[in-house]
Amino acid sequence: MRIVRRMDPVAGPQISVIVICPGKGYKYFDEIPENIGGGRTLVIRVNGYEDLSRIIMKSRSATIMIPEIGLISTPRSAAVDEILTVDGILEKYVDHLEPLCENTENPVKCREVVEWMKRAMKGEESFTLIIDDPTGRSTEISI
Repeated sequence: MRIVRRMDPVAGPQISVIVICPGKGYKYFDEIPENIGGGRTLVIRVNGYEDLSRIIMKSRSATIMIPEIGLISTPRSAAVDEILTVDGILEKYVDHLEPLCENTENPVKCREVVEWMKRAMKGEESFTLIIDDPTGRSTEISI
């Protein structure tokens, strides 16, 4: 096992954990934020197409909400830190939900949500994107 400290230009100080088992070929790598602080909630109002290109650094522990459609997405155990545009966040949900709609409790509602997200990805729907992060690491990135 090897533990390394490094500075990520976006996410800040990180502790990298590397485990390699030469006998079995098992490899594991993870990065843990060094300075986990208090919580932070980002509230991003999306009013048109130009807002879809806003860039977000979303930590692995963040919950994503879009109140207009009742979306609350809590992080799963395999979640990772990600840098995404607002459009990219919507695209991930469309890619995940669309093939599952027919097997949900309410396929009609699921398809309506997917279609709403597709319209939002074209800038045809205004909405509020809320990112609630207990570690305080999620942020909007200006380039």
